[in-house]
Amino acid sequence: MRSKVALYFLVGSMAVTRCSFFSPVEHGEIEAEGIIEVLEVSAWMYGTHILLNDDGIIMYALRSSEIDLDYYVAKRTKIEGNLVPGYPVDGGPLYLDVVYAWTGGDL
Repeated sequence: MRSKVALYFLVGSMAVTRCSFFSPVEHGEIEAEGIIEVLEVSAWMYGTHILLNDDGIIMYALRSSEIDLDYYVAKRTKIEGNLVPGYPVDGGPLYLDVVYAWTGGDL
């Protein structure tokens, strides 16, 4: 558990690496795919969850008033959401308000 928290803190303090796991779509929406984890401790202190790429690098901080992100924890998940204006801050990742998520056979 401590190593997981330390990893999130270390990775969160690094610059966000953009990769082929996400692409901008119309109207400021973002599509991304990765593993969702609960955000426990971070240097930036926004979001309830994070989306990690296959290398364990944080792609986005996440929040949602429409989706129960806890359902997707530790699962490979595809999400759609909108960038939250004013972020990133404090060296953190981009911040997404998730409006749709799915996992399973259609990934």
